[in-house]
Amino acid sequence: MTATRSTGLTARGARTRERIIEVTATLVFRQGAAGTSLDEVMAEAAVSKSPSPNTAHLGQIW
Repeated sequence: MTATRSTGLTARGARTRERIIEVTATLVFRQGAAGTSLDEVMAEAAVSKSPSPNTAHLGQIW
């Protein structure tokens, strides 16, 4: 696995990040920011909230 230059993410990590962003945008559009939880985003994106360096920043969105 090689990290991409611009983000430092692997190809898989970049795809996961894009999926999370797309799901978040969809849910916030439908429900508003106050009505959207991190747990809901993670479930819809089919990813876990594992405490890894690659996902640690996600909690800062909320």
